Amino acid sequence: MDFLMLSKNYNIGKFHLPPTPENLNENEPTESTSGAGPAGRQSSLVAMASNRQAKIERYKQKKELENKLASMKAFVENGQAEEEQIREYYLMQIQKWISTSLEEIESIDQEMVILRGRNALKQASAPPQKSHQPRIAMKPFILTRDAIQAKVLGAGYPSLATMTVNDWYEQRMKQGILPDKGIPQTTAGME
Repeated sequence: MDFLMLSKNYNIGKFHLPPTPENLNENEPTESTSGAGPAGRQSSLVAMASNRQAKIERYKQKKELENKLASMKAFVENGQAEEEQIREYYLMQIQKWISTSLEEIESIDQEMVILRGRNALKQASAPPQKSHQPRIAMKPFILTRDAIQAKVLGAGYPSLATMTVNDWYEQRMKQGILPDKGIPQTTAGME
């Protein structure tokens, strides 16, 4: 907006400044009354058509300006252009950036309308917030297609340990399957 205001103050290019938020608040009562009834709808259609036509004209002017800039660029960069041509080249550059700025501001305004509508929809559809209740921890689970797949895949570790290694060793010792703590047993008959 600062760039556009400076360009307008220096009379570079002919354009209308987009409305600022302060100007919008002043114009709101007149816009709200024009939208009521069939006459308001018709005027909004006319406004939309004129906006579309203005966009088309700006696009054509921008393309024409870009073509002129491309043809003049070589002369200016090589130093073959006269002072008046250099001045015209830089004025065209400024006009190009004016049109780009106007397009960007229009795009931002449209996006702001969309975002405000989105926020309004969120607030309208959101249920009132209750105090946050602590979540209960849930056990992990695996979704399976059928019971056989559940038996095969299980939880990834179907046999969890039921005793420690020391408990297992002591149990085997009592059953006589393992020797006593690794001490070799001597037999009396071998001497």
